[in-house]
Amino acid sequence: MLYNADCLDVLKTLETNSIDSIVCDPPYGINIMDKGWDQSLPINEIWKECYRVLRPGGHILAFSSARLYHHLAISMEQAGFDTFNMLNWIYNSGLPKGKNLSREFDRTNDIPKPDDAFRKYLRDAIKSSQYKIIELESLCGTSGMFSHYLGKSQPVYPSNKVWSILKEVLELDETYDSFFIELEKKRKAYRAIKEKQLNGSGVYATTFKKSSQIKNYIPKTKDAKLWDGWKYGKQSVKPCMEPIYFGQKPPLRPVTKNIKNYGVGALNIKGCKSKGIDGRIRELSSVMIDEDIQSIYPNESKSLSLFKNDNFYFIEKPSKAERTGNFHPTLKPVLLMRKLVRLVTPSNGLCLDPFMGSGTTGVACREEEIRFIGIEKEREYFELAKGRIQESEQGLAA
Repeated sequence: MLYNADCLDVLKTLETNSIDSIVCDPPYGINIMDKGWDQSLPINEIWKECYRVLRPGGHILAFSSARLYHHLAISMEQAGFDTFNMLNWIYNSGLPKGKNLSREFDRTNDIPKPDDAFRKYLRDAIKSSQYKIIELESLCGTSGMFSHYLGKSQPVYPSNKVWSILKEVLELDETYDSFFIELEKKRKAYRAIKEKQLNGSGVYATTFKKSSQIKNYIPKTKDAKLWDGWKYGKQSVKPCMEPIYFGQKPPLRPVTKNIKNYGVGALNIKGCKSKGIDGRIRELSSVMIDEDIQSIYPNESKSLSLFKNDNFYFIEKPSKAERTGNFHPTLKPVLLMRKLVRLVTPSNGLCLDPFMGSGTTGVACREEEIRFIGIEKEREYFELAKGRIQESEQGLAA
């Protein structure tokens, strides 16, 4: 059963002790790609409702970010869950987003950043107009830039072209006219310096694309040379791991009594064993690795042997075929979700995903012949999930 609604509203309609397992990928609260639904972590009331509807002994698995996992774990414990050792999905394709300190020191300090006065000026103009920000983005030919014009995270002034459009459509006065004239002069001088540094390649620092250009950056100023090789920012270290919260609604004691009464309380370890790349059978461990991570040790047999023992289970990130037509930014591989729902859900059990997204948990449940309840608030993702789950059902029927 699928619901296009707020998960808290739907959870309150579900019967107490009616769900066998919960496997979900909730918002991480890191504002990924400036998506509104990822601005904060789920409120504690949602996890309390999850606790209520889960059968005694039922397990919950929830993905999180490495930076904010502790908040999720605390919320789960406050809701009543017992916390198990977390699971870890490790991969080699994370992208570090720290800023090169040398390059930042080399940037001309003459180029200002938006202050509170400008943000208020532009925000008030938008509020008093007939336009929504998404409409202004379209008119200006930008994507996500208004969060930089109006916010304090990586603030930047609009380009002269964008400002001209905004002046016309928002009917702005001449308050900032002279300011933008001077700003454009500074920007042109800055671009000229960068073009010269790149030997006339025409690629400016604001549009760096080739990693070799960043790696081979040569510091110019005294401060830049002093801090060569340093970066700053919350993701300066390459992110390659997503923790998975592993919890359980406390079962009746002894557990055998709980399983007889409710049918849940244990883990399907035998059903999650698999053959490794070395041909040996291994049990599911707390560490699951994208096979591509082995590429970081192409010529070191001792290091590579670490990944060939019985301690890890290999799962690739979603393939191109799996991503075809799927625009969800935090897509998980079906193989991974199948392993997780199989681990915590009894045969023909009922699995719940309060944050269904594009429906990967639902697809996994269908392929594992597990009943499924999915809830998704965003309409575009709900329709995507609905289509994927129906397609998986047709594939199984065939």
